[in-house]
Amino acid sequence: MFDNPGKKIKNVAMFTFVFGSIVSVTEAFILGIDHYSGPYGQSYTDFNAGIFFALFIGGPLVLYLMTLSLVAFGELVENSTKIAAAQCPATPTTVDDIPKSINEELPDL
Repeated sequence: MFDNPGKKIKNVAMFTFVFGSIVSVTEAFILGIDHYSGPYGQSYTDFNAGIFFALFIGGPLVLYLMTLSLVAFGELVENSTKIAAAQCPATPTTVDDIPKSINEELPDL
C-alpha cells in the first residue's frame, strides 16, 4: 500500500481530472440546454450559453489547475525518493526493506 506513493498520487490526480472533465462536459449539455413544454403541449428548447460554456470550458480548466498541484507533489515525492536512494543506498525505499523487528539485522552503512 505504501510502495511508490508518488506514482499513486499522480494516478489519483489523473483519474480526478479525467472523471471530473467527463462529468463537467456532460453537465454542460444537461444544464446548458433546457427542454420544457408549453401550456398546449408544445415543446420548447432554450440554450443557455453562459452555463454551457462555463461548464464545457471552465470545468476542465479549473480541474486541470487543481490537479496540477497534485501531480507536481507526486513528482516531488518520486524525485526525493530517487535522490535519497542514490545518496544513501542503505535507506529503505519500500516497506519490504524496513526490518520487521528489532532483532533483524540492519544493512551496513
